Amino acid sequence: LPQVKELDCYLPDLKSMESLGMLHKGTVVVADNVVYPGAPGYLEYVDSKLGRYQTELIAAKFEYDQKWKEDWTPKMDALSVSLFQG
Repeated sequence: LPQVKELDCYLPDLKSMESLGMLHKGTVVVADNVVYPGAPGYLEYVDSKLGRYQTELIAAKFEYDQKWKEDWTPKMDALSVSLFQG
């Protein structure tokens, strides 16, 4: 799922795909930048505890690293990998 920085469009996009019948049991949905800059509504929706998805977060550094700045510290981020339960 692509994300626009200023908007949390992961969740509306995912719900649209669900309503259009694009997801079937076993479909894998991957979203990047869910921790930084963040997509809290999306993460809440795909939380494994709710039963719609089995979700795992995979730690990753934020890919827009500013290595040219001497004092830059990479921010931690994550990929959300969710298996649709049907």
